[in-house]
Amino acid sequence: MQDFMEQIAQGSLNLLDGGKGKLKIIASGDFCPVNRVETLCREGNISAVYNDAMVLLQGGDIGIINLECPLTDKPNPIRKEGPNLMAHPDCLAALSQGGFNVVTLANNHIMDHDQNGLTQTIDECNRRCIKTVGAGKNLHEAANPLYLEVKNTRIAILNFGEGEFSAAGDNRPGANPLDPVQNYYQIKTAQQQADLVFLVIHGGNEHTAIPSPRMVKTCRFFADLGVTAIIGHHTHHASALELYRGTPIFYSLGNFLFDYPMPAGFSHWYEGYWIVIHINNENLLTRIEIHPHVQCREEVGLHLLKDEEKKAFLKRIHEYSRIIHDEKLLWDHWESYCQERRFYYLSNAFRLNRVQRLLFRNRTFFKNKKNRRHLLRLFGMYDCESHRDVIVEILRNEITRLEKDEHY
Repeated sequence: MQDFMEQIAQGSLNLLDGGKGKLKIIASGDFCPVNRVETLCREGNISAVYNDAMVLLQGGDIGIINLECPLTDKPNPIRKEGPNLMAHPDCLAALSQGGFNVVTLANNHIMDHDQNGLTQTIDECNRRCIKTVGAGKNLHEAANPLYLEVKNTRIAILNFGEGEFSAAGDNRPGANPLDPVQNYYQIKTAQQQADLVFLVIHGGNEHTAIPSPRMVKTCRFFADLGVTAIIGHHTHHASALELYRGTPIFYSLGNFLFDYPMPAGFSHWYEGYWIVIHINNENLLTRIEIHPHVQCREEVGLHLLKDEEKKAFLKRIHEYSRIIHDEKLLWDHWESYCQERRFYYLSNAFRLNRVQRLLFRNRTFFKNKKNRRHLLRLFGMYDCESHRDVIVEILRNEITRLEKDEHY
């Protein structure tokens, strides 16, 4: 393990000595072709989208990317918390020319423009011979693995995503939910029908480099099932990686291309990495390359990190990875993160006005017995899985009713 950790800082992970490479699988992070990137894509200026990274990206047998928004020319934004993202279907040409032939759709934005947005996205991908996985018109369709036959090897790709207005149901379109129980059976089915099984997971806490203990436990559980590799998206922050019982886990690759204005202090938004997985004739992973990049920071498009910038980036990934291998460090970071987010979550839960916010910041808000009782009530509802199930279903039903109300 120490040798593996040291290799992270070098940007090349040697998992198996010898063995001729047969397959090369490239996997990248979040792709949301909005603003300047959308303009370049629609103009057909693909060389300015990828710049010096283009040759490296085009060399894979399979190229996997997370499509972080629906591609539609018929906007129909749902009512939700957060932005309703979308881009024009013509942006798919940039993916094809960049070497990507698989897009994962199980994410928290794929339903931003309702079922028609999802349907058009899938149809446009099919029309351009780009495979999709992770979303569909119902849960059954969304949960279907993607099977690919490449060089006499059958590969399964499974895609899971946390909710946030996008999860599919038995009669509801959307994304395949991250649900370890359901996912267990999906993995076992895929393993019976494929030589290699790759998991792509969209989840975690945004803008943090270290995964939560729950996310680490979940990914390691999937690794215990014997999957080939696990690739994470969603946090918009390049994150840790590990080799757990022979399965490489990449907790977040960060943004691939996402031209979105961010305030000061969010420099992580503009950096990420993609990986190249080499597989030999025995269907064993032999080597993984890490390619750090910067996107849409000073210049629009993707650019490789080089020299000292590349070394500094890989050093940070090494440090993040060291933390997740130490249970105390992992929990210390989690507690620190929760403390940083304390005001945001509690102020929203209590719907604080300006005076109450001041009291909260002065740590006098919970001296009021009524507020303390409400705090205990909230904890009781959300700490208990059964109560939480009821709350989520009630809220979903209320939102559905409001959507049907023409006055909403």
